[in-house]
Amino acid sequence: MKKVLLGLFVVVAFTLTSQAQDYTHALGARVGGGTVVGGGISYKNSPGGYELFLNTWSGNDDHNGGFSLTGLKQFHQPLGGPGFYWYWGFGADVGIRDNNNNNNNDGGLTLGADGVIGLEITVLEHLNLTLDAIPRIEVIDDFGAFGWGGNLGIRYAW
Repeated sequence: MKKVLLGLFVVVAFTLTSQAQDYTHALGARVGGGTVVGGGISYKNSPGGYELFLNTWSGNDDHNGGFSLTGLKQFHQPLGGPGFYWYWGFGADVGIRDNNNNNNNDGGLTLGADGVIGLEITVLEHLNLTLDAIPRIEVIDDFGAFGWGGNLGIRYAW
């Protein structure tokens, strides 16, 4: 019984630490919605599980927009067939907000802590598609404000 449990543990541990991908680099676009709506350019380095994206966005009204640079560390796990993964991770963003509405903050520099959970598939050898959710909590500008975004990513992978 101990050998069966040890074998099961080794298989599960190997599965949970596997991070192999079907590509090394991917470049493309992200579009999304949620608390903020926007889109941007995405670059992903698969072996390290790092993703950077530059976003432009608008908030719940026409006077709360801006841009940000987000960096995420992602951990990928196989899901089903070849090239299909689920992932989770964390990171941070820094940006500039144009805040002309009537609340107490005037916009300017923003800094936030981000999480991510999503699905990824690479098809036709070079087409990488992602669907994810990114919860965010603000650290600078409106401390403690919570937001989230759902994103669809389309990238060329090589």
